[in-house]
Amino acid sequence: MQRLRQAGFAGMYFLFPGVPRAVREKALKCVPLRCAALDEAIVSTAVMRDLVPDADEHLAWLQAQAPCDEAMAARLARSPAYPPQKLLDFYGSTSGVEHYVQALLDGGQ
Repeated sequence: MQRLRQAGFAGMYFLFPGVPRAVREKALKCVPLRCAALDEAIVSTAVMRDLVPDADEHLAWLQAQAPCDEAMAARLARSPAYPPQKLLDFYGSTSGVEHYVQALLDGGQ
């Protein structure tokens, strides 16, 4: 059960902005918690929209992947963008993600 939980949690990161489309497509075929991964990726993309140049394109792709609850996905996609410090505070407790956010803040370096 622990491995399934870990795989499900890790799966959403393959759907984050900046991941090549081919990788996202492959991940979506095998992520064990597809619905949760899509919802998490949608809200994460929405709150990072000010840092991600192609956020709207990425959100459209995620929503086209048939989320389990389309109304919820649409609502998550309208989440307000977070200012940089709030992003760091929000993701700071999640192992590894704070480095991803900091890289976006540093201009993708």
